[in-house]
Amino acid sequence: MTVDHTEKMRRVMGLWMKSQPTVTAYIASVVRDRHHVEDLVQEVAAAVSMQVDVYDPNRPFLPWALGIARIRILKYLRNRRRDRHVFDDGLLESLAQAHERQADEAANRKAALHDCLKRLPAGSKTILDNRYFNNVPVQEIARSLEKTEGAVSMLLMRIRQRLATCIKRRIAMGPGDEA
Repeated sequence: MTVDHTEKMRRVMGLWMKSQPTVTAYIASVVRDRHHVEDLVQEVAAAVSMQVDVYDPNRPFLPWALGIARIRILKYLRNRRRDRHVFDDGLLESLAQAHERQADEAANRKAALHDCLKRLPAGSKTILDNRYFNNVPVQEIARSLEKTEGAVSMLLMRIRQRLATCIKRRIAMGPGDEA
């Protein structure tokens, strides 16, 4: 195994780790038995690692991985023809595209959230960090701010609304646009 192959394997496995939730969701949208879903995800992971030299790093990874998953699903369904829930190729392709879009939308929402969090005033960030990242109860936050629990709950609601509005605006503007 050459250094180049090892580096390519490391890069592809990193891409796999990021794509695995979407691939799993795609498989689960077709295959109902969770044990079979887990088996198919493992098969796809094995196929990805075995085909690392086939993957073109200049092309998006997720559609490639979903294509491998689609082939594995078709093989699985062919082996289970007696099952009355058999999906055709067109439906499988549509499902793969839908899962790819959802992954892109989730990435866009995550980037927008990150940007919107950076724009919050320091006090709001501290309250959010305490509540959602450090799991500090509202009662303790209220005590530290010398406010009522109701006031802190209202403040958290307003911060969440502000973030939601900011996220919608950032997504509507598209990538690369500045507010």
